[in-house]
Amino acid sequence: MLQIKELIFKMLSEVNDNIYKLIDIAIAYINQHMNWEVEFYDKNTARIEIPEVPVYTVRELRVNAFAHV
Repeated sequence: MLQIKELIFKMLSEVNDNIYKLIDIAIAYINQHMNWEVEFYDKNTARIEIPEVPVYTVRELRVNAFAHV
């Protein structure tokens, strides 16, 4: 059996708004705390940021989570 000795919340907040704003807030939080890679193809191009998880996948997961609550 798994035992949790200590539980620490790094960010705890409550947001009351419409469903569209809540989804946007959740996605922004996830994107901010997700690992990102940066690639440069040559010296003349801007950097390309590659998320740990595709952004469209994060959005789909959040929308489904809110829809099935």
